[in-house]
Amino acid sequence: MADLVKKKFVVDTVINPFGETRTKKAPDWFEARPKLLKSITGISVKRTLDLDPRKWKTKDLVDGVYAVARYELALFSSQLSSIEKDIFKSLTKDEQKKKKFSKNSNESKEEKKALDDAESEVEKLYKKTVKDIEKKVSLALDEVESDKGDNKKALAAGKEAIKKFNSLDFNAMFDVPFDAVMLHLNDLAAKLKGGGEKKMWENAKAGVATAEKVFAGTAKTAQNIVKYLLDAGGKMADDAKANPALQKVGASIEESKGVMTALSSAIDEFETDMVGIRKLIKAEKADEAEISKVAAEFKKKHGGKNSEALAAIKAVQSISKEFNTAQRQIKR
Repeated sequence: MADLVKKKFVVDTVINPFGETRTKKAPDWFEARPKLLKSITGISVKRTLDLDPRKWKTKDLVDGVYAVARYELALFSSQLSSIEKDIFKSLTKDEQKKKKFSKNSNESKEEKKALDDAESEVEKLYKKTVKDIEKKVSLALDEVESDKGDNKKALAAGKEAIKKFNSLDFNAMFDVPFDAVMLHLNDLAAKLKGGGEKKMWENAKAGVATAEKVFAGTAKTAQNIVKYLLDAGGKMADDAKANPALQKVGASIEESKGVMTALSSAIDEFETDMVGIRKLIKAEKADEAEISKVAAEFKKKHGGKNSEALAAIKAVQSISKEFNTAQRQIKR
């Protein structure tokens, strides 16, 4: 039998960084900081691959590149939404209703600070998003070229990820660290109100640091698994050459994208606020009123956060059933 002659495929595409946002374009507030309109541009992917022409088409490769990037794009979209909310908090209620952002608009001190902070944050997030996408796309195309992506390997990896997810203590993810942070904030506020006590700052710092460790031990593992499942699901759903049972698994994961992304975003927000609280306590400058305010805001924002985890657990249970069905069909 003659050796297979591979064909050169050129993947040349540009990923829209706003591809997972509702409008598919830059937020309106970018108009007030036009530098962002020039710096937050499409993510270019160009690669030449030697592939089996019987298995691949250029369109499949281009679609696959976007599927690999989808999680990072969804996370970037969520982050942009959160940043926009912070900007609008700097506006009065009347301004929020009729605000039109532009380069030459009059900005209050609060609005200017919010927009400047947002600009800086978006630039950092974009650079990280680009770096993560470029790395993942490069690895994915390496796998395509080396022809590693068989059905059984994808099935085994997916089941292992779900097994790890199901072994996590989700009570420790939000409720335990939330209760600990609230306990130490309320205790610190009470002691400050009473004139202060020796080692009150040290005790609060140690308590919040421990809560962070408890949270990170479960939350970051869960976030990495969610990230993997979203990536794998996109590949399975879009791979016309995969076993139909695996394609169905991919479709199930895609259907759960909103729940999965919400959990990942909740983890990021919880972590960010805990870091902020730790820094506030470390400075040892806050008074009782400020500590009480932070405690109230933390409670309002994160109380009952375990609902995000419960929704993800339910989604993973459904995905697990699809994996079991796929396993039976692929073994036939």
